[in-house]
Amino acid sequence: MSGKGRRKKKFKAEAKPKDRNKTGEIQVANRIKMTAVAINGLTAVATILLTLCGIFYIEHKIPSIWLMFSSVVLYALASCLYWQQQVAPDRNSKALHFKIQDSMIGNSSRGSIFWVRYVSAFGDTLSPMPVAISLIITNTDPTPITIETFTVEIRENRGDWMPLTHIPTEGQRVYFIYDHLEQSRLLDFSENGLDQLLASKSLTAPNQPLKGWLFFNRPLNFDNGEGNEVEFRVTAEDTAGFKYEEVTPSGPLAKNPPDNKAFTLSPSSLKSTGVIEDLSRLALKPWPPIRNPN
Repeated sequence: MSGKGRRKKKFKAEAKPKDRNKTGEIQVANRIKMTAVAINGLTAVATILLTLCGIFYIEHKIPSIWLMFSSVVLYALASCLYWQQQVAPDRNSKALHFKIQDSMIGNSSRGSIFWVRYVSAFGDTLSPMPVAISLIITNTDPTPITIETFTVEIRENRGDWMPLTHIPTEGQRVYFIYDHLEQSRLLDFSENGLDQLLASKSLTAPNQPLKGWLFFNRPLNFDNGEGNEVEFRVTAEDTAGFKYEEVTPSGPLAKNPPDNKAFTLSPSSLKSTGVIEDLSRLALKPWPPIRNPN
């Protein structure tokens, strides 16, 4: 998710859970090996330059001084790499923490109270977002961290992990629809949508949590039985290549949407724009969309 301007987060929803840990271990091992080679190479070159400086100093003072300066710079670079290699494992395992404060899971692929509006090959289109989570991310490291990729998985009753397909909301119109499309309420996630927040800032320490909503599609093989024990696994990688992972405590699955017809928005977690629209004429399609080629 690199690029000029605002950085967009990549959600790796298609990652294979069985291969991911092994791949991560291989990447870390390769990075350690390459760093060790770089440290040894810089030290060797710096030593050669310093030796040449001693040999030619009497007859060629100015070139020898430059050789000495270059060797000092190379020694400094090698020292920085060594320090980074020593602190990297501690930061990799402890720096970033994830906590899911709230979650809502629809009873079916269309059983949702959150919908996203966009333009597809079908024209003005509306798609349900059956999985919604309120996530808190906290960086406890003194170094700012910018998240590059993000993965969220779910499982029931200690079964297999299932990847969730992320539905981005940055630049999209998101609606709260409880019963009738004619009474669709437009929401504002500019201050509490993680897509929006992660696109514009790093996570700074110490302990300055970033909190917001994320939305996903529902796995086809997700049982979604009321009372089932549900867990989420959140995995992230920052722009420096460090990986972080945390599994939420399991909890019983609640009914969603709730039966209470008087169900209203929670002012503390969801912000309404006050705009109510009739979206009954829009095409209703599941995510991901078929984009308009034009």
